[in-house]
Amino acid sequence: EIMAQLERHRRNLPPDADALLLEGCLESCNLLEFSNAFPGFARASQPFCSGAVLLTRKGMETMLEHCTPIFHGLDHMIARLTFRGELASYFSLPLPLYQDVFFGSDVARVERGTGNRS
Repeated sequence: EIMAQLERHRRNLPPDADALLLEGCLESCNLLEFSNAFPGFARASQPFCSGAVLLTRKGMETMLEHCTPIFHGLDHMIARLTFRGELASYFSLPLPLYQDVFFGSDVARVERGTGNRS
């Protein structure tokens, strides 16, 4: 099921897409952009939780250009570049994956000051 969904998304990815997010958290749902032309996707505004991200070649080149040297964890770098409009990130709809409690993101803990910023 997930592999079939990934293949559909690979064939129908919006042409400006740099990143396909297969799971997500801490996104502002009211800022998501939907398009009738690409019904299987929602353009993200500031996505966190990078546990399952596929980057296009252009997306990888953008990450290398803007994230060298590495300035933070991947969650924050993808969110910041997407928010700035430097990385076109899209959520897969419906999201096929999720982060469970055991392997949860550090984002919320870092924001509260109880996590590790290493």
